[in-house]
Order: sequence, then C-alpha cells, then structure tokens
Amino acid sequence: MKKIKILFILIFIAFLENNLFAAEDFYTAFKKAETVIHSEHNPGLKSYVCDVKTSQFDKMMKKMTASMPENLPRPEKPVIKKYWDRKKGMTIKLEGKNIFPYMNEMAKKMSDQFALDLYDYFLPQQTRQLRHKLLKNAEKELEIVNGYHRFTITFKEKTDIKNAFFKGGLPIPTEDVKSVTLSVDMEKRLVKDLYITYDRTEGYKEYKLLAEYKKIENKFYMYNLYLMADDHSVMIGFRTDFGKIGDYYLPVKQIRTGEGPDVSDEERRIEVEFTNYQLNHLTADKKGGSKKNR
Repeated sequence: MKKIKILFILIFIAFLENNLFAAEDFYTAFKKAETVIHSEHNPGLKSYVCDVKTSQFDKMMKKMTASMPENLPRPEKPVIKKYWDRKKGMTIKLEGKNIFPYMNEMAKKMSDQFALDLYDYFLPQQTRQLRHKLLKNAEKELEIVNGYHRFTITFKEKTDIKNAFFKGGLPIPTEDVKSVTLSVDMEKRLVKDLYITYDRTEGYKEYKLLAEYKKIENKFYMYNLYLMADDHSVMIGFRTDFGKIGDYYLPVKQIRTGEGPDVSDEERRIEVEFTNYQLNHLTADKKGGSKKNR
C-alpha cells in the first residue's frame, strides 16, 4: 500500500510539473531559449584563419590540366584558406598566383558546401528582429515533451521565413512555409531538432534538421547535423570533428555526405581538413577578399 501511495505521489508531481511548464508564457520561454543556446563555447576568440585541405580540389586541378600538353608546366596550386569571424561568419577563398576563373568557381562551391557556421546556427542573433516580426503574425504553442521545450509557430499564410530560425549553408527551402517547430534543451543549452512544414500540393511537405552534440569540458559542441526531406529528395549529413587549438576547440575535420536524385557522385562524400590555425587573425575583408556572411 505504501508503494502505491509513493507511485501516486510521483505521478501527481509529474502531472503538476507538466502543467506548470505548459502555463509558461511562450515569449518568455522563447526569449530564454534564444539566450541560453548562444552561450559562447570559445570566449575570447574573435576570428581565425586556417588552411583547408581536400582531395576534391586535387581532382579539380587534375581535370583542369588534363588537356594540357605534357611538356607545359602546370599552374601553381593555390592555397585554400578559411576565414572565420564571430560577427560576420565565414568564407573559403583561394590565395596564390594565376588563379583561374574555374578555380574560383570551385572555391565558391566549397564555400557554399562548407560555410556552415556551427556557432549560433539555430536562432541566429543576426536575424532576431525578423524572427520576432514573424512571431507576431503567427499562432504560437509551447509544450514540454520529454524535458524539452517544444516551440511550434504556425503562420496564417504561407511565408518566406528566410534565415530567421537557422543560418545558411544547407539547401533548405524557406518559401511557402506553413509552420516551424523546434525543441530546445534549456539545461544543456542546445537545440535538438527543427521541423519545417510547407504549404505545397506536391513534392516535399516537410524538412527536418536533427542535431547531435558531443560534450567537451562540460560544454556541448554540435557534432552531427542531418537534413532530410519527407519525400527523400534531400538527405544530407554534416559531421564535424573538433581538436584543441590553443585554448579553444575548433573544427579539424568535416565530412559532408549527400543522397538524393539531384546529388552528383562527387558530392556524395566530401572530406575537408583544417590545419595551421592563426587565432584572432585579420579577416578576409581586411586582406582585400570578399566575405560570405552566414
């Protein structure tokens, strides 16, 4: 009988907690989520530059020079650099002599594929004003599911959300959006998943982003990010391995995998490595290059 009473009390407490959380104001909880997930992993790090190594570029150089006579000297291989700035984002650019247009096209493609700024990826601070503008004209619901705060934003009309809820770097359609749902772990300060539903008559109707984290020195770093469409037209995986550079944990290797009818064979698996870090270095802007904001 005593065990039954204890079980009843535990069930009652769980019921009471769920109802108290459910009564929590959406805006209060949402603003708290925006704050907690942006806790800095590398305080003091404002920018960096590093070398990028990938077999994809070697293949591109070989393809580009395949038709050249053997007795002609090959063009000097440029150095691939990654520039990151906490406020402006990141870009990948080429440095060296005789950089041909085709090389720059390759660098742009790599920048599009790997300029995935994991810092501040979800609910980016740069688009906070747009995000709250969208919230004003939407129905909002807050639930507590398995300890996660689940925020559901449903728009009255199909909407272009742009990058209000996530940064660029992945091929996520932002137009014709009907609703956005994301789950936040307030204690661990991270976003677990994000679902986007679309108002469409055919083709994909939902995209989902699933994030996995690795705990390093009591902080959680995004280790895997998966993007999937419900019609299987897009399936992308993005994995990051971290290493300690000075006092900071930074990407040392990234692997991007892709599946789907529009994914070429060469894009099904791309690996890049990052070496020779220079911390709090001049950005690409100050060296005369173009900056790609993310």
